[in-house]
Amino acid sequence: MLQFNLDAIIVKTASLGLEPSKHLGKHLSQFAHTLFPVLNDRFGFHECGEGGEYETLVLDCPRYRKRLILDHVVLDFDPQAPSGIGTTGALHVRSWHTEPKEEDCFDTILHQKENEIDSNKNKSDDDPNSLFIVKSILTLPPILTPTKLPSSARIISKVSSNVGGIQCASLVVVSNATDTETAMRTALQYLPPPECCFYAHLYLSNMHDFAAANKAYANHFKNCRPPPSRVCLGLAQSTTASNTIEIAIDVDCCNSQRREALHVRSISHWAPVCIGPYCQANTIASSFVFVAGQIPLESATMKIVPLPAQENVKKCLDHCSAVLDCTQSRIENSLFFILYLSHSLSPLEEYHALPSRIPTIILSVPSLPMNASHELQLAALTHQAARLAKRYLCINIGPVQIAATVVTASFCAATLAVSNNDITALRDLITAANTLLKEVAGLRYEHWVRFRLFHKEPDRQYMVNDQLARMFAEINTDVAPAVSVIPVLNLWCPSFTAGVVPAAPPSFVALIFACDLQALDVHLWMHRGR
Repeated sequence: MLQFNLDAIIVKTASLGLEPSKHLGKHLSQFAHTLFPVLNDRFGFHECGEGGEYETLVLDCPRYRKRLILDHVVLDFDPQAPSGIGTTGALHVRSWHTEPKEEDCFDTILHQKENEIDSNKNKSDDDPNSLFIVKSILTLPPILTPTKLPSSARIISKVSSNVGGIQCASLVVVSNATDTETAMRTALQYLPPPECCFYAHLYLSNMHDFAAANKAYANHFKNCRPPPSRVCLGLAQSTTASNTIEIAIDVDCCNSQRREALHVRSISHWAPVCIGPYCQANTIASSFVFVAGQIPLESATMKIVPLPAQENVKKCLDHCSAVLDCTQSRIENSLFFILYLSHSLSPLEEYHALPSRIPTIILSVPSLPMNASHELQLAALTHQAARLAKRYLCINIGPVQIAATVVTASFCAATLAVSNNDITALRDLITAANTLLKEVAGLRYEHWVRFRLFHKEPDRQYMVNDQLARMFAEINTDVAPAVSVIPVLNLWCPSFTAGVVPAAPPSFVALIFACDLQALDVHLWMHRGR
């Protein structure tokens, strides 16, 4: 901790070798590497004070926004007690105040430690000087800027900040090429390194091209063990789009040391085998489980049996539940649901098959893998992370209806819906999301890593993209979430307080995602053993 500029003073002594008159009020850094090792050798003194040898008060550390200044303290001990017997003493704070300090010192120190690690890559992960918080750092090369592309191809790419420990990238390739595999390879070369990716969203303009796209995708991730989890669906097409191939790829990334994957490749009654080069789930920082999209397959036969809509959704839920059971989680810990339908009818039956209170988006899309009628995507907390304070919210900020899951100032996932069909509604969505993160979730703008917008007017696709880019640039030209704009046939964003599907679907629905893995590590450490 001292390596990260933690400044603490001793406020209680209760050990042989510590004298209240000498050591109370002194800074921990004065003794950590000199006196404490000597006392450990002589008396079995625990250098971290875990045996009650001493207590400390932290005056400053990288996570503090202000420095603590003690104005008046009182020392409490028996001055007549003989020395050398481990007399107990305490320091009592009577008055104090805070002083501002440099706002971004925490990130500065993290980058300093990151550079130290990079300069000594042969160092063992078991080295005692390697602190857990260092492993939260995410280092990704920037997404490549397209320089030599076929004249028939156009790329739109966006990448989020990595302040929170998770980084997201969005990429769209529009090509006049007739070879889907080639177009897919073109797109994939501009993604972050495969080993960093833990989840991929693959959107195709024509699901008939799935086999060719999947071949290029498999080749890209062939050396990545385990591969990322994935969801795949067809995009709604513009009336002006003809003889073009459009591929959109979103990837979510983190430090590979911080992810664990569930990848079962044998057929059983447990859950469906993945029908592509991906795994059933990825767990990030021992806290968040991102489950691959599940369609209503019969696990033992890998075939789809026609069932009523509600039964199909229940089967998707059963598959997700089986996966979560193997990743130390459960459906009740879910953070959000996205249910994809291959029809445009009112999803009343499907909605009532889903657990209540979880922020939910229901989307009608042109097609799904294996011509499935439904596909369910979700993320959930592990049992360990579920011990933290979790809130489900349903609020309005201006004209925007929000359903959100907030976890102790370290994570927020939310659905935002607005009925206004005008392009200015996008500004309402961004403003509401920013307000939610700052004032409700306790997160900073830099922690916002994903803004995925669903809309039902594909003819306005590029105009929406341009408007969003301009609006985010007005907030911060250097940092913004990864933005992806996904055209669908229809969309619904049910209010879990009302428990109904609105009769009039909204015009725009957004899913946002923000996190701070460093803060999460601290909260989990504080709740250990509870």
